[in-house]
Amino acid sequence: MKKLKYIFSAICLFLFVMGCDRYDVPDATYTNEVEYAPTRIHGSSQHAAFPSLVRFNNAFYVAFREGPAHGGAGGKVRIMKSTDGEDWQTVQLLELVPPVVIPPDYLAFNGVNQAMMIDHHTDFDYDATGSFSVSGWIMQENTSRGAFTQFVSNRSGGNGFDFALQENRIKVDAANPYLRTEQAQQDALVPGEWNHIGFTFDGTGKRIRIYQNGVEVGYTTTATFHPQTLVNGQANDYGNKIAVFAKTSNKGTGPAGGYTKGAIKTLRFWNKALSAGEMGADMNAAVTASTPNLIAAYDFSQKEQVGSDIVVPDIKNSHPGKLRNFTLDDSGPQSTDLRDPKLTITPDNRIMILMDGEFYNGNTIVSRRPYVSYSDANGANFSEVAESDVHYPTDNGLSNDNFWIWSPAWNDGVCYGVDYIGSKLALFKSTDAGQSFRTHKLLDRTLLGNPSETALAFDSNDKMYAFIRRNGPGNTLETSKAYLASSAAPYTSWIYSELDYRLEGQNVLMLDDQTFCIGTRRFDEDNQNPQMAVFITDLAGNKQKEIILQSSGDCSYPGMVIHDGYLWVVYYSSHEGVSSIYSSKIPVADLVAD
Repeated sequence: MKKLKYIFSAICLFLFVMGCDRYDVPDATYTNEVEYAPTRIHGSSQHAAFPSLVRFNNAFYVAFREGPAHGGAGGKVRIMKSTDGEDWQTVQLLELVPPVVIPPDYLAFNGVNQAMMIDHHTDFDYDATGSFSVSGWIMQENTSRGAFTQFVSNRSGGNGFDFALQENRIKVDAANPYLRTEQAQQDALVPGEWNHIGFTFDGTGKRIRIYQNGVEVGYTTTATFHPQTLVNGQANDYGNKIAVFAKTSNKGTGPAGGYTKGAIKTLRFWNKALSAGEMGADMNAAVTASTPNLIAAYDFSQKEQVGSDIVVPDIKNSHPGKLRNFTLDDSGPQSTDLRDPKLTITPDNRIMILMDGEFYNGNTIVSRRPYVSYSDANGANFSEVAESDVHYPTDNGLSNDNFWIWSPAWNDGVCYGVDYIGSKLALFKSTDAGQSFRTHKLLDRTLLGNPSETALAFDSNDKMYAFIRRNGPGNTLETSKAYLASSAAPYTSWIYSELDYRLEGQNVLMLDDQTFCIGTRRFDEDNQNPQMAVFITDLAGNKQKEIILQSSGDCSYPGMVIHDGYLWVVYYSSHEGVSSIYSSKIPVADLVAD
């Protein structure tokens, strides 16, 4: 499984984003007598929903999500098979297994409000005749050349020291005595690159030395910054906390600001002035609690909860670093959801299942990507779930954004699907049976307002039709009317028209080149009481007939197949008290407009 990158900002309002609302489950005594009475083909104490249906090797296959609730972590995809549409047997259960996450060996700071604070202790104090050193691996991301960025600081006013960067060169200000020392070379630290840096204070010679990657740097010749020039005899009365990747406040409770964006791997404090050889060895040396002259050392791959604080422990267990504005569980996904499976037949005659795979950290989605599985030639076994590569918005490389390619459709050996997550409304295509998807055309999201689920269909002239659900403000009928978009090949010039009804969880078949058959969640004249329905429309999407199947509450998202003179429909509904999968069949003759 490919390594996931977790840069993510949190996705909230989960059900709204995914575009499938939760409706109240009705009383289990619902007994409405309707035509085309369905058969319950799967039901349990879990929530079963979002089925898809295909006909393959003289059998029906259905795939659907089952999980502890309508949405959230824990969803799996069950595949079932039937030769007669009545008796169904499970073929396989698919799930998305969280990867084994190796914690990064660094801690990243956002440059906005994150810092590590180390409480003041006399262990860190040194007088004018003493010695002191700081060393560590850092990577800074501030690209403003003139920015003053802090790495380690306990200086505010005349107190303590600043170990920082300006004009992308290292500088140190240290009191008692007050020395100012600055690297001569500008742009010595390139943003985004790791460097081992350190400084030493030798009280005997009243000198500061700066090191980069084990080598002492050259120094500026500006008089006030020369390492052997005392600015004044300003004393250090100590008492400040040490701030990492921020500037400390003067004997305050936290940083005063000056947050730095970047990352740090190791940080070590010493009660001696390391020699050049020792500083070079420190680049790769391991330290322990008994390492001579070590005051404190931090490995930033480690975090732990101590009381109400999240801390990076000190190897000597004396001076823990308290993290500000970090969470303990931001290192990787802990659980998964596999949802909305869509079954299609590939050009090489296999069943392909395209699914939405979600990784969770607590209750937050940290990654959403398309995943695929394929049957063998006999439909007896399905492959392990594999992530699809996604290229967006160009073909130049893989994208780490979140994607949900909702409903695939094939034409002339190419698989198409539309993604609507975030600010996108993009038509994707795959020429390798779902192993990778590339952006084909960005659709007009501005015109559509708030589009979501999009079902595709093709006529015999290769014209593509896209039926687009909309989630308008308040989800009223006026703000949520669906759109029909169409384009002739090569699907780059689109015409849009608003329909006079809502669509939710829609699936579309063409009965002929003049007629659409749409399975969808429908609502009454008050825009309430959802049910599973089949609409028959003309090419403009004008509704000519409507058939309602037994259902209510949380329902719809059908799979549809025409076989042996019938429209076979599988859908989910909660009209028997728990969301279950149902099958119904409608004579094709009954689909003709009255």
